[in-house]
Amino acid sequence: KKKKKKHFHRILVLNQPMAAKAEKLWNDLYASSSNSSLFVVEICDEYIKDDGCQIICDRVQVVPSVHTVDLKGNDIKEGGCQSLAELIVNAQNIKTLKLEWNLIG
Repeated sequence: KKKKKKHFHRILVLNQPMAAKAEKLWNDLYASSSNSSLFVVEICDEYIKDDGCQIICDRVQVVPSVHTVDLKGNDIKEGGCQSLAELIVNAQNIKTLKLEWNLIG
């Protein structure tokens, strides 16, 4: 019996202005959600700040296949905590949330 390969898809957004990053994520998430193949959203060291965090959290909540969100090093502060809290409560599919190197707390 031949084993099926598991597909692993990830969005990696680098070196773009915050608005362009958020727009790219929005488009990629909705495009990928139709085939349920988006599992990891990784946006690290891009300094998307609280506004970008809110956009990402809102989008991730509507893509049930996402189980990991990595937002390390994005200058997320107290303003992003509400969005992160809503993500944790509303997206029960999220198993891993990486937030190192932010200013939360």
